[in-house]
Amino acid sequence: VYPAHGPATHRGPQALAEQLEHRRDREAQVLQALSEGAATVLEVVDRVYTDVPAAMHGYAALSVRSILRRLELHERVRVDGDRIRPV
Repeated sequence: VYPAHGPATHRGPQALAEQLEHRRDREAQVLQALSEGAATVLEVVDRVYTDVPAAMHGYAALSVRSILRRLELHERVRVDGDRIRPV
């Protein structure tokens, strides 16, 4: 498996399972941030990506937007311009 970042690995199934778990964890963190009052992508990034250098927050915002698209498709959030709210 050749991940988006990090070295290639021969542990394909395990690496994919770990990535899926990480994505589920991030989604839960986004929902938690929203439930605690975050209402914009940048507010979510500030609350969720505390382990990521600020210089990388632009990339984190792209990831949050992807998570929000999925959550919106599943009718768990509503995105209106820059504003986000749980449904």
